[in-house]
Amino acid sequence: MSVKKKILILLAVAVAVVIALFLWRSPVTNTEMTGDIEKFRYDFGSYFGGYYSYELERRYDGTVAFEASGGNGVELNIYTYIDPAYLEELAQIVNESGIYTWNGFNKSDDGLMDGYGFTLEASYSDGRTLTADGYGKEPGSYNVGHQALSDFFDKLCNSYDKSFTENHPGILGNAEYIIYRYKTPDGEEKEYSLMISTDDTASFTVEVDGREKETAVDKEAVQKLGDLIDEKEIYKWDGFEEGDYTAEDGVGFSIMVHYTNDKMIWADGYGSYPESYEKGHQALVEFFEFLGE
Repeated sequence: MSVKKKILILLAVAVAVVIALFLWRSPVTNTEMTGDIEKFRYDFGSYFGGYYSYELERRYDGTVAFEASGGNGVELNIYTYIDPAYLEELAQIVNESGIYTWNGFNKSDDGLMDGYGFTLEASYSDGRTLTADGYGKEPGSYNVGHQALSDFFDKLCNSYDKSFTENHPGILGNAEYIIYRYKTPDGEEKEYSLMISTDDTASFTVEVDGREKETAVDKEAVQKLGDLIDEKEIYKWDGFEEGDYTAEDGVGFSIMVHYTNDKMIWADGYGSYPESYEKGHQALVEFFEFLGE
């Protein structure tokens, strides 16, 4: 065999090895999705044509929160809880309508002034994710998948209990962490923090005048606290920021709650308090003290 042929064969083998390694290391982006859907968000529309936003999230106790909103001429404002079976139906739609083939799509036509755009984000119980984003450009199977998703979400919007929104005006979804700090009339400073850890457990910490105690708790405690925030209308404190912070003997508080859907409650006061503070404060303290027993 000539030297030239040997070199060509070695080059061919080297190229084959590189391609094989690339395929082995690269994530597969167009295979059907497995596992249960834990979180799903789909946004689409345009500035002048209006836009739609739908979001589903499985909560810690297995219940599923559903939110739908619109803008720029689209009247849509729904949030409720739905049957978890709908997530199974959605998982079938993703595979049967070829939506899984959108995974990794990220293209845009930056020359458009008011083009149609979409964003899809989904998380599965097996750790896989499905993401796609387009502006003026869509993946090949987009029309079929989009129609299937639109029909699915229209069904949810047309069948929800309209009284739910009136009776549950708080924040749906999963609280990720909460930090509540207050100063008692006796001058004692207390801070409670409850958060989901990286290993999907929850930790609860109490700090009193610099002395700290941490305890592992069931992560459903975070959800129960989120329900308490809705029930006692603590979410209405959001944005409150008043008081004389220069006073030396003032009694104050601060609260920060962060949700997995990036919603947030933030408030603080020093000698001044939002409406419904007393009942909310009492409920929080009783909950945290019971949790720390």
